[in-house]
Amino acid sequence: MIWAGSMCRGPDEPRDRNMCTLVVPEESFKKGRPHDEIRSIPFDERNTAKVFKIGTKLGEEHGAMLIRVLMANRDTFAWEPKDMRGVDPEVSSHQLYVDPHYKPINQKKRTFSEEKGEAIPEEVDKLMGEKAIGEFLFPKWLANVVLVPKPNGPWRMCTDSPTSTKPA
Repeated sequence: MIWAGSMCRGPDEPRDRNMCTLVVPEESFKKGRPHDEIRSIPFDERNTAKVFKIGTKLGEEHGAMLIRVLMANRDTFAWEPKDMRGVDPEVSSHQLYVDPHYKPINQKKRTFSEEKGEAIPEEVDKLMGEKAIGEFLFPKWLANVVLVPKPNGPWRMCTDSPTSTKPA
């Protein structure tokens, strides 16, 4: 990342980030690939989907130390939204900075393939059961969902709202 602007200083000097522009190199948007082979360390013997992945070039001693630290702190990892219950909103919250001068756009309802059509209610029920989402009573303001395949098979449900969240 590069901070650009007249009020920006060097890395050790104070800067006014409100007067700076964050310039992110385009290559940082590309999905990276590991530089070496990866080995999977099981987090939970009963659930093989939960694994830590560490590089093989780390070495035996450093790898063992890292695994000990990860295992000693396993209660801090959230594998699913339900694992994050009780997180203080001061620690983790999400805000949309929306310009109040833009009117909300009512998106047309999308149709989905049969496979995606079956996955959406399952994902909604799962998130509702985990209290990660709730019922919303203003359907004009809703945005369509987008299903993105996860690398391990199931779908990730996202919201497609580029027109309804224009930045302030």
